[in-house]
Amino acid sequence: MPTPPYILILGHGRSGTNWLLSLLDHSPRTHCRNEPNELGGEPWQRLPSPWVCQPLDHDAVAPHWDAAVAWSAARVGQRDHRLPDTKAHVHQWARPLGLDRMMKGPKLRRAVSVAQPTLAEPEWQPPRWWARPDALTAAVPVLKLNQVPAWACWSLAHRPDAMHVHIVRHPGGFLNSYRNRWLAHHDRDTVTRLNRDRLHQIAAVDDTWATRFDDIHTLTAEAAELWFWRYAAEMIHRLGESRPNYHLLIYEHLAADPVTQTRRLYDACRLDFTPAIERAVQPTASPAIARAWRNKLTAEDQHLIDTILTDSPLNTFWPPQ
Repeated sequence: MPTPPYILILGHGRSGTNWLLSLLDHSPRTHCRNEPNELGGEPWQRLPSPWVCQPLDHDAVAPHWDAAVAWSAARVGQRDHRLPDTKAHVHQWARPLGLDRMMKGPKLRRAVSVAQPTLAEPEWQPPRWWARPDALTAAVPVLKLNQVPAWACWSLAHRPDAMHVHIVRHPGGFLNSYRNRWLAHHDRDTVTRLNRDRLHQIAAVDDTWATRFDDIHTLTAEAAELWFWRYAAEMIHRLGESRPNYHLLIYEHLAADPVTQTRRLYDACRLDFTPAIERAVQPTASPAIARAWRNKLTAEDQHLIDTILTDSPLNTFWPPQ
């Protein structure tokens, strides 16, 4: 089997997508991009809503999708992680000279942008003094796209050569992290309104989900977010589970045994899993963190989770303990 032309990391924020991106970043053959769709690149703006799974005009979507992938594959951006290992497309002398720090440091980049103005943008084409264009073209792009079920389902159906890696975390762990690391730092009323609006958009085109959501106007920020979590995870998994271009990862399994799970991931993506990569992955095991939420959620939280998971096929991902 050939290496896929690109790899998509799909899932929700606070569910291990960043971790997954870092695991694939250990391969010298990958070019990893962190949420390039959030940086304002024109091709991404031409795509339909990433939230609502509905029949889309293939001929209208395809050129914009391919242009967006190509755009991100040829660039690096301010959201991208700092490179952890030697990359085939980066000059070997770049790290000793501190060029990696320059590429990630906004102040240094702004200084250099006097001579190369594109470096002042949110994302930019790698300069030749940092990366080799021919090797970058040969690299495997890895694009992490959070909370984009509509795009994920379209790509699963229409881009069979691409690998779609889908990570799902138990809703209890997701809720605990979402509340502490996202909701706590944003205005609750604004988040509640936006979360409800997203469900209204889905309900407007899908009566089945509209019935499940029931009275959207009464949902809290957490409840509306969890309903979208179920919708996104379920829609992607339902379409992908029978397809060879889909690879599911359960966050708790990855936390318990990152070496085995990452080896399987690399096999699915047709990437070499070397002893050096295994050594880098081994210390990331964190089963205690994956279980921590069980002592932090309230009885009301647990009731909400049980309600969300009722009659969902996602329930089978986490057998009763």
